[in-house]
Amino acid sequence: MKWLISIALMGSFYAHGQSKEEVSSMLDQMEKMGTFSPEQVRAAKAKLNNLSDEDLNKIKVKAGSAAQDPKMREEASKIIEQMKNSKDQ
Repeated sequence: MKWLISIALMGSFYAHGQSKEEVSSMLDQMEKMGTFSPEQVRAAKAKLNNLSDEDLNKIKVKAGSAAQDPKMREEASKIIEQMKNSKDQ
């Protein structure tokens, strides 16, 4: 579930015009907060760097659908709240 939410978040960032570099930075922050292990971040970055424009567009479409799902929105809100709380500490 965590991976699906992350893909949706990544798609959301792409939908708002964020670059691969910006998403990579976001993954670094998630690693620092303990959301993902270093191994998971390395794997995600490898996949991110190998995505074609067509694949990125597919992620955008899926992220848009996920963003409309109330359950996914609730889960994403929880993750965002955790991220905010970890920044405050």
